[in-house]
Amino acid sequence: ACQRRQGLKGIKRLLRFFRIKIASMKLYGIPNCDTVRKARAYLSDKEITYDFHDYKVEGITSEKIKEWLTQVPLDKLFNKASTSWRELTEKQKASASSKVNAIKLMVKSPTIIKRPVLEDDGGKVLAVGFKKEVYDGVMGNGLNNER
Repeated sequence: ACQRRQGLKGIKRLLRFFRIKIASMKLYGIPNCDTVRKARAYLSDKEITYDFHDYKVEGITSEKIKEWLTQVPLDKLFNKASTSWRELTEKQKASASSKVNAIKLMVKSPTIIKRPVLEDDGGKVLAVGFKKEVYDGVMGNGLNNER
């Protein structure tokens, strides 16, 4: 019985080690968004640990958005279907066609960013939005061309 307990402790220690190493991801979004909830439920169901970055509490920097834009196109990141977008003036909407102004708008109103954004520990964007098939691909091999 004592050896079995020692073995279980070793396995638990090993699992903690790999969980920390494997699941070093960050999910960006807002907690009351249905799509973010689906992504969080997916990650929880798969027992994948991640850090959650709440835009409403922590905001977002222009540097982070610029980093994402080197990996995904602006039209993929900028959510024109959001309530925040619909609330903008026509002048603000027109200015969003410029990358610089779009970044300013996303920093000022992060709910305009398509949610959620999932990135690995190196800052690589793994997915924008939530589609189970895309997340399955990301979790299966850590790479995804669709994002």
